Amino acid sequence: SGTALAIAIARGHVDVVRLLLREGASVAKKVMGEFSLLHVAASEGKTEVVDLLVQHGATLDTRDGSKNTPLMAAAGNNHVDTVRRLIELGANPDLTDGYIAVVRQVIHRSVYGFSD
Repeated sequence: SGTALAIAIARGHVDVVRLLLREGASVAKKVMGEFSLLHVAASEGKTEVVDLLVQHGATLDTRDGSKNTPLMAAAGNNHVDTVRRLIELGANPDLTDGYIAVVRQVIHRSVYGFSD
């Protein structure tokens, strides 16, 4: 179910995520009505799970209720490795939440030495 998948994602249980996706769990589910499963993985810095979700069709630049993308969620939580991977996968670093470009957040964190 979407709930089981969301829990496995948040906890970083890669094998469980892989199994649930293989069994047909949808990557299009929303958590608390507004967050994509990719937002959950990105905000928790679960880079391997991000890869799995994207491989199964998750939309990279989807927005939550605050107009944040998964890339913004990863950057906002100092998950630099996840940010790098999302950009490698094609996430748009030039999108904004209406206030600040994610690329500025990423540069700031990289310059000051934050990493996963």
